[in-house]
Amino acid sequence: MTSTRVMPVHTPLSGTALSRAATDTLPWRDDARPRLAGFLQKLYDADDALLLDSGTHALELAIRLALRYLGEPAAVALPAYTCFDVATAAVGAGAPVALYDVDPRTLAPDLATLEHAMAHGARVVVVSPLYGIPVDWDAIETCAARYDAIAIEDAAQGFGSSWKGRAVGSLGRLSVLSFGRGKGWTGGGGGALLARNGITRMLGPLKEFSPRPAGAFTGFLAATAQWTFGRPSLYGIPASIPWLHLGETNYK
Repeated sequence: MTSTRVMPVHTPLSGTALSRAATDTLPWRDDARPRLAGFLQKLYDADDALLLDSGTHALELAIRLALRYLGEPAAVALPAYTCFDVATAAVGAGAPVALYDVDPRTLAPDLATLEHAMAHGARVVVVSPLYGIPVDWDAIETCAARYDAIAIEDAAQGFGSSWKGRAVGSLGRLSVLSFGRGKGWTGGGGGALLARNGITRMLGPLKEFSPRPAGAFTGFLAATAQWTFGRPSLYGIPASIPWLHLGETNYK
């Protein structure tokens, strides 16, 4: 009798994509990162794009950048229901955290509690369109403008969705993308920070945080492992290895 094990999240990958990615890891190939950054800028109508090693890292830098742009210490407003990595990013940025509610019907920010958080000192707001469900971005910006706050669009789960004809990921002055497991697209790992409207000039000095090309082969191996074992007939093999901690929720 054959047993099956289902992955906690789906990670779409194709053999064709992996074979094309394999050639980009060869040492004599041109660095593909500038082409990817340019593609993301065009796709998401951004002024600049910074590639990073994870979506969490991208969100942490977005919070740091927003606080630096404001020029004063401030709390960061986070949704009370979201991925725990959102809290990881805020703690990594060293910012005090305030929480706001989400509407249980739409998972969009509850504007009354969001405004309450800003009235009590939050000047950076992280908005996460969970499960690809877009939010009313005009309402978010109107609410943030009353307090001179900056809204960060955490579009890690937003690939493929849109709001008023604009892709989720193209709406905030700062937007965050993730290419890790369980997203609508994946590169085996990694993330990106997109900037617009005046904040772009501050992105240049952060280019040093972009992962080096030497890590491309490691990322390729991770993506290949996801593609190979990410199916019920085989997922039980890695899931049976305790030190991989697959399927566990561990706050870092």
